[in-house]
Amino acid sequence: MYPDTDHIEEYGGSISLDKWGAVLARGRDDYGHNEIVTETLRGTPVHTVAAR
Repeated sequence: MYPDTDHIEEYGGSISLDKWGAVLARGRDDYGHNEIVTETLRGTPVHTVAAR
């Protein structure tokens, strides 16, 4: 997302990227370039919708 960056500073705030991950909303990950998360930091499952 942001190469060589460990945090983002925008709009007067700072966000750590220590626990970042991508969400696969639909389809499948054919390339594996991103870390795909399957649950939130609180343990709630993230479900992917199958491609049509």
